[in-house]
Amino acid sequence: MPLLIKTVMINGMICVSMVLGPLALVRAAEPPAGGPVHYEPTTESLRTAAIPEWFIDGKLGIFMHWGPESLAGYKSCWYARQIYEEGSDAYKYHCATYGHPSKFGYKDLVKLFKAPKFDQAQADKYVKLYKQAGARYVVPVAVHHDNFDMWDSKFQPRWNSVTIAGKDVVGMWQKATVANGLHFGVASHVARTYRWLQTSHGADKTGPLAGVPYDGQDPAYQDLYGVPWNDTGYGYEGPGDVGPPTFEQNFEDRMKDLIDKYHPDLYYTDGGPPFKTAGFNVVAHLYNENLKLNGGKLQAVANFKGRHHIGAENYEFEYPAEAQPFSWQTDKTINGDWYWWRDDAKNYRKGLDIVHTLIDVVSKNGNLLLNVPLTPDGELEDEVLTMLKVMGHDFDLIGEAIFATRPWESFGEGQKNFNSIDRGSAADIRFTRNKANTILYVTTLGWPGDGAVLKIRTLNQYRINLKSLTGVSLVGTADPLSYSQDGEFLKITLPAKAPYECNAYPLKLTFSGQSPKLKPAAKLLWQAKARDVSDAEDCAALGLPGEAGVLILNVPAGSDAAGAGLKKDDVIISCNGTEVKTVVDLWVLADKADGRKLTLTVSRGKKQIPLQLTDYNYVVAEYQATPEFKQVAVAPVAAVLPAKASSGGSPTLNDPIDVLTDGKVVMGFGPIFPNGVNVGMYKLDLANVQPVAQVNTFSAGEGRARQNFLLYGSTAAADPGWNVSDPTVFTPVNGVDTRLVRPTAFEATSIRRSNGKPLGNYRWLVLALSPLEDGIGGGNSSFEELQVIPATERK
Repeated sequence: MPLLIKTVMINGMICVSMVLGPLALVRAAEPPAGGPVHYEPTTESLRTAAIPEWFIDGKLGIFMHWGPESLAGYKSCWYARQIYEEGSDAYKYHCATYGHPSKFGYKDLVKLFKAPKFDQAQADKYVKLYKQAGARYVVPVAVHHDNFDMWDSKFQPRWNSVTIAGKDVVGMWQKATVANGLHFGVASHVARTYRWLQTSHGADKTGPLAGVPYDGQDPAYQDLYGVPWNDTGYGYEGPGDVGPPTFEQNFEDRMKDLIDKYHPDLYYTDGGPPFKTAGFNVVAHLYNENLKLNGGKLQAVANFKGRHHIGAENYEFEYPAEAQPFSWQTDKTINGDWYWWRDDAKNYRKGLDIVHTLIDVVSKNGNLLLNVPLTPDGELEDEVLTMLKVMGHDFDLIGEAIFATRPWESFGEGQKNFNSIDRGSAADIRFTRNKANTILYVTTLGWPGDGAVLKIRTLNQYRINLKSLTGVSLVGTADPLSYSQDGEFLKITLPAKAPYECNAYPLKLTFSGQSPKLKPAAKLLWQAKARDVSDAEDCAALGLPGEAGVLILNVPAGSDAAGAGLKKDDVIISCNGTEVKTVVDLWVLADKADGRKLTLTVSRGKKQIPLQLTDYNYVVAEYQATPEFKQVAVAPVAAVLPAKASSGGSPTLNDPIDVLTDGKVVMGFGPIFPNGVNVGMYKLDLANVQPVAQVNTFSAGEGRARQNFLLYGSTAAADPGWNVSDPTVFTPVNGVDTRLVRPTAFEATSIRRSNGKPLGNYRWLVLALSPLEDGIGGGNSSFEELQVIPATERK
């Protein structure tokens, strides 16, 4: 029998008997006081290691993928694997350029790696450029999936940069980094080699060389290609990996050799700690050796992927959309992949892009590990040098608002993250603070205009008390800026001309003591905006008899809140005889009322008055294993208002947009906005102003049968655009938020009105989607169907 849960939702909040709470976040703990510690190779012990302050302060590291895989200049960082995949583009390129992999394999390409332009002077030169560009640490790839070590490797004696090229590459980078006062790190990607290079043990299945063994089958080269194994996967390494015993031991020996020779402060692994014990043994060795070198104070940090909660979590390419309570890092590259591509420099990311990305990352408590590719000869191209120069110029001017800062309570405003775009604009704002929490930096990602008034919605008078603010200025200048605050914004008047050229401009808000706390954000409540009364000071200022309530921030004319008699600055303290502390409390109580009368107690001018809400929109939600809904049944096409659908924001994926109104609910093929999109929008054109009784939504797909959107209506004669925040054009109808519901295969919601009344008369309906998650990417709802039910039977 399909799972069926019936519930009601008001203004975007759903309540069910069982929900999943937010995941617990694990942060590195401070080690015990009283002297040096010793770390054991267990998750429990390694999780107690504190992330060193240098890393949290550092914010920017330079990553370098460079080695034999750079030689071909082919558009893949997996060249060593893919040349053994018959028919692949890399295979075809390799055959045409070097010969068939049975005759000229990766072992032969490796022997061509000589790096003629790279020496200690070159390493010194480039590390100085990295430092000038703002980098605080340098991380060369010591070994990639190709099993070739870029150092004088004791346990990989035939296949390393000293044996092949006569150069200890890691050693040169380490010497240059330390000489420049930066922190040194190493990156290892080798743990998956035993399965990643299994392709080399094959042969062509077709063609003139069908059955002729690739060179990986030759036992003489097992030290490079490994041995045949029953796992040919290529995903991230992790504790569950089981490789050939000799390879697991060789991995551990090589990593300990790398740590003992070069004493890195950062150890990066392309995945999790591999091979159950081996990966943990390496990290424990790193930490314990680092303690010896630093008088018992741990200065080393590990980077893993996969949320193992050891060291600082690392995210490849994408990263969280919100500020996190723990330190993390994202690694990004300036080119199309990680290694150098021939003739690709014109496509490299610009200095502007990197400046904006770093500011965004730092506002969310992260670091950026930026990969710069070197040519096979060991040089940086002119485009890379230009990028580094732009970075250095900007960070010299505004680094105060970036380096050695900490995240604030909100990351900022505007585009939520840069996972899917290259850069921001002056409309994007990011927050950081100094360590002492006496300065708040408000950075706009572009110059808003000479003499412009910068409007910061987060800092309006309802969300923050600025009585301790002593002055506002632009970082790098001493001239004070004028400002004012109202219920919508903090407004700061910028200078008549930008004082310097930069890709971002931080404003410095200085307080007489600790920067004030941010009060809860406004939420939609019966078409009005409201927020929680958050603390005792807030209550005292509002003259409340208790310690909490819900403050009404505005009451649009004609709204449900206005119909109940609510006014701006009212504080709702109870509903249906139950004390109200938050907006969520009101949603819960309204949910229980199921559209029936709500009796409110309101504090107004220190007097308590009763009000009744008898007419308001609400939401019915239903969750099933199959699309056979009972409470929100799929209406026949003939009973639905015909609507032309369109989308705003990034293009939708999967099915075309017109499937939203075809009357069919299927699994997982509806239009969906890509990960990283802050807000995607669907617009329905009803052709004429129509009385609307219900708006029904149907979503499907594992993990995506959830919804998070606000519904707006408009009576405009012409297309009203997408600015749903304009009250002269759009009216907020209601919201749906089912993110906390236990995932099911199908979900339906229906926005309705008390007593069966129409929602209103509308020509246009817009669904403004927000991400389903605040983590990596985010992702928006995948809708299979949107149905608008008319209030009267159409002829």
